Amino acid sequence: MRRTISAPRPDLAPIPDWESYEALAREVLNYLADGDHPDCVPLREQVRVATIRELNYSGAGFFLSFDLPEDTPRLSRSGEISDVQLETDTGADPIGVVLFVRDGRIVELEVFGYANWPTDIGPYRCGYIRWQKTSETGATAEPTSVRDFRSFWGAAAGEGGDGA
Repeated sequence: MRRTISAPRPDLAPIPDWESYEALAREVLNYLADGDHPDCVPLREQVRVATIRELNYSGAGFFLSFDLPEDTPRLSRSGEISDVQLETDTGADPIGVVLFVRDGRIVELEVFGYANWPTDIGPYRCGYIRWQKTSETGATAEPTSVRDFRSFWGAAAGEGGDGA
């Protein structure tokens, strides 16, 4: 796995805790793949066999890019899965999560700070969010204890929808 820093000033960026980032990303991927949505079955298989090609720290979060075997089952469509965020009881801002799917295959996971990237990601845990459309182009994320599969696909754009 290649590790890179793409922060605006890499020489001034704090040294990332690569192992913690990778462990958190694996936890997020498993959480995203959990459930009974029809796309969760192939997503679980992709998460199981995915190899991390690159972990890139941006200064405001990180990106993971993946390689998958060609014969891995595909999801029903392409888009962004973003009904999960990272939360903490410390009062710190949540951390956003977007999983990018192209041609039915996971290609990249983005984990980012909504405000500032935290110095310690240790107390963060996965939680589900429900997207509520606020305007033609906007939406807000509301934490929920139960996964709302209407927010599974297209949630960041406020589309809602069940992925069909």
